[in-house]
Amino acid sequence: MSRAKIGTAVDPNLFEHELIETTKIFGRDSDLQVVLRPEMGGSTNGKVVVLQNWRRDEALPLAKAVMLRMVKLHEVGHILFTHDNIKKVASYQKLIKGWGDYGHMVWNGIED
Repeated sequence: MSRAKIGTAVDPNLFEHELIETTKIFGRDSDLQVVLRPEMGGSTNGKVVVLQNWRRDEALPLAKAVMLRMVKLHEVGHILFTHDNIKKVASYQKLIKGWGDYGHMVWNGIED
């Protein structure tokens, strides 16, 4: 594993544990499933949170770790403030019906 200056990178293997476990804690659900995939960004359906994966054979730059933490908190926000509110979900679905991918972006913006 490559070396980095102290304070500029995090251990990529310890970070995996941090990201998964804090997602469950902040999401208030110890059964919440966290999946790491190579795609950029994140998503959730209320039961599964998909987050971007990273290399384990070199130090993870601190800036990328911070970005991954922000994406995690963004997805947890959807779980806490939208997925448990059936009326809110129904109103969003009605609003974006027929809008395709654009509708999902509008929905995401409203939630944010």
